[in-house]
Amino acid sequence: MLGISQEEQVSIQAILTELETKRKKQWRNYKIYNNWLIRFVRKVAWFLTIIGLPALIPILTPIFLPIFLPGIIFLLVDLLLRHQLLKRPRNKFKERFKKEVLSRVMKELYPSFKYTPDNTISRKDLDATRIFHNVVKSYYGEDYVEGEIQGVPISFNEVNLFTKMRPKNFGHGIQLFFLGFASVILSIFMQDDVWLIDDRIRFFRGLIFRAEFHKTTTGSVIVIPWKRLKSYIYQGSGYKSAKKVMMDMPAFDSEYAVLSADSQLAFYVLTPSLMERLLALQATLQAEIYISVIDSQLSLAVQWEKDFFEADFEKGVPELASLEGFIQEIKFFEGLIEQLQQNVRIWGDKALQ
Repeated sequence: MLGISQEEQVSIQAILTELETKRKKQWRNYKIYNNWLIRFVRKVAWFLTIIGLPALIPILTPIFLPIFLPGIIFLLVDLLLRHQLLKRPRNKFKERFKKEVLSRVMKELYPSFKYTPDNTISRKDLDATRIFHNVVKSYYGEDYVEGEIQGVPISFNEVNLFTKMRPKNFGHGIQLFFLGFASVILSIFMQDDVWLIDDRIRFFRGLIFRAEFHKTTTGSVIVIPWKRLKSYIYQGSGYKSAKKVMMDMPAFDSEYAVLSADSQLAFYVLTPSLMERLLALQATLQAEIYISVIDSQLSLAVQWEKDFFEADFEKGVPELASLEGFIQEIKFFEGLIEQLQQNVRIWGDKALQ
């Protein structure tokens, strides 16, 4: 593998082999349990539970409890067994893969990197990007990386962002309430994690990348895809009425809104080469890209609808050679840093303090 010593590759391969052997055994045990008969009984139990819900009403309890009780008991036992046979082994498998394999790969390639799988960007730092100003109601993330690339302090991690979904009318509010109740029930009995259907909506899933260039701009520049800015998501951000700067590049101007009180600063920050690179990245990755340059910090959000740095418990441990994909995801940011360093050098005194 490019950039990793032969000795380290042998050590990592040994871990992968041990993980795969254990995974196969655990997956086989789950498949034995989750046979056609269990799946059929599970459907019957769901049917009985739903039909027997009136048992929760005291006056109807004597009539519906004999229907409700067998279904709910089976589902609870089934939930416990699936947790022990699938969810718990799967979570442990992913945890070991990240801590024992990916962390070593990153350390070999970038000694300055500190990789914490369970950590995420702080709310303060997320708000400081101002990319999602007054938009984010809640969020969670994982796979937090911080370190340096070519002397530039950086950090990035995978993040899921949620905003508030306001009821359109009273009937819609009642609908959201019952959907929320149903989602709680589903989250209890489904073997996989379930997105709670409440008054939130997930509007972003991807990477947030931050770099500190130690040169302070005299203002701010924020770049948001037009289709996002025009959507409900940014309704309360104040950005819809903010000053827009046209960058004299039709392909870029049709895709992105550039927000800045200083149009000259926007032109210094967003050089033609950078705008062309962003358009190329958008086309290659099929991803929406957001940017902000505030003070000495550049923030980049890439909306990729994919899991980063993940191994699939059902499909198996990836081959050592396939980890090149993880490396390429990191090198994507390295290339971006190179481009941005060049831009910082040519921004000039008019854009920098």
